[in-house]
Amino acid sequence: MVDTKILITGATGYLGGRIYQQLNNEFQIILSSRKKKLPIEYNLNTKVTFFNLQDSDIKEILKDVDVIIHLASMNARECQENILDAYEVNVNNSIRILQNINPSQKTLFIYFSTAHVYNSPLEGYIDESNIPNNTHPYSTTRKTVEDVLKYFSSINICKSLVFRLSNAVGRPLSKETDCWELFCNNLCMNAVKKKNLILSSNGLAQRNFVSIKKILNVILRSIKIKDDLDSFEIFNLGGDSNLSLYGMAELIQEQYNKIYGESIPIILGKEGIEGKPLTFSSMKLSSRFGSFLDPLNEEIEELLKFSHKIF
Repeated sequence: MVDTKILITGATGYLGGRIYQQLNNEFQIILSSRKKKLPIEYNLNTKVTFFNLQDSDIKEILKDVDVIIHLASMNARECQENILDAYEVNVNNSIRILQNINPSQKTLFIYFSTAHVYNSPLEGYIDESNIPNNTHPYSTTRKTVEDVLKYFSSINICKSLVFRLSNAVGRPLSKETDCWELFCNNLCMNAVKKKNLILSSNGLAQRNFVSIKKILNVILRSIKIKDDLDSFEIFNLGGDSNLSLYGMAELIQEQYNKIYGESIPIILGKEGIEGKPLTFSSMKLSSRFGSFLDPLNEEIEELLKFSHKIF
């Protein structure tokens, strides 16, 4: 597979860093990021090229790319604060890539959308037959990219694989990664810095959590079977765990005690929504790709140790 050339956009982000680390020794890698400089953890070698999506020679860069893993986007807070920028970064940059793909290369375009295209908060049983109904710009821009991909796939520019991702859990590649506002990451940071687990809510809200290791294995399998994929496919990508926020805090509390031999308290806020049941189904993914291990506790342990190292 060393001849396979892969472009990772959003390469310095939370998932991008881990994906780069997983694929770097097996494939030729091209990295793209809004940042002008890569963190030191990215050991650039002769197989790695770094560029910005605004480069004028993007067509030249993409001419022999076999797989695009598209992660570059603004987060929910950024999208809400500046909707125009949200559509420029999330949608227009995606179109810019698609318009410059070489159709004869038969590129596989892997797009990481979000589970929140369905709704927010998520509740009840959710599979791919649910109609997306979230009007937040973070979700609408992601859904728009899904629709754009469906069009480009229909005219044979590329194959498209869309993953509607739930809440990824795991350590980042770099201490510089902007990921510490995420729920699990923030809890682990507070566990190390403040010796407690602080929730801003009553902890009753339900979420689905998926280990980054499972996500990495899904990507690897996607690359290996890319020639057998249909022109456009959408899958929920979640984990085995549908938990309340308090339930996730308990898992982190348990892992912290296991690693450091110390029990730390969980501190709940007073506000919060009623905890309605959630089942975020990835059965379609399992039927298409086979089963995957989801080592959530292993990722929590590594995230705690990483937090202890840098804070």
